[in-house]
Amino acid sequence: MKVFRWTVDLERIGWCSACKYHVTDSLGESIRLIEGRDLVEKGIEDSLEDFRFKVYAITKYRSDGRYVLYNTRPWVESYVGGKLTVKTRGPGGQGAVLKFYSSEKPSEIMLNFKVLKEGEEWIFDESTRIGTVTYRYVDVKIETMIQIS
Repeated sequence: MKVFRWTVDLERIGWCSACKYHVTDSLGESIRLIEGRDLVEKGIEDSLEDFRFKVYAITKYRSDGRYVLYNTRPWVESYVGGKLTVKTRGPGGQGAVLKFYSSEKPSEIMLNFKVLKEGEEWIFDESTRIGTVTYRYVDVKIETMIQIS
């Protein structure tokens, strides 16, 4: 196991060091909310076990609204009228996981217009405001749509 620490010079890339950011690793396991100045000065400590690399996504924190933090496959998202819509494709039958931030607990989550069951197909952590949806792709040719309202 290799322990390492990485930082980002936010101002150099034109980002705000006084803002907050969600940092997600490529495995979707480690989602952190971090102050920009801490990302610049202290950085993030992590380790690698049995993997040669990780990719990190840094998303500017928005206290209102909803946005995707991680999905098993590439996605396109839109946020209109309080509803987050996520469109994605994957191999038929493959299990998938979507993690999202929401300032409010969702009242309903739909997968291809079918209402998902809270506690079984989706959960919401009130302390972190992060929701997790577990689902299966139907067919690689058919776009999967998840709506969070």
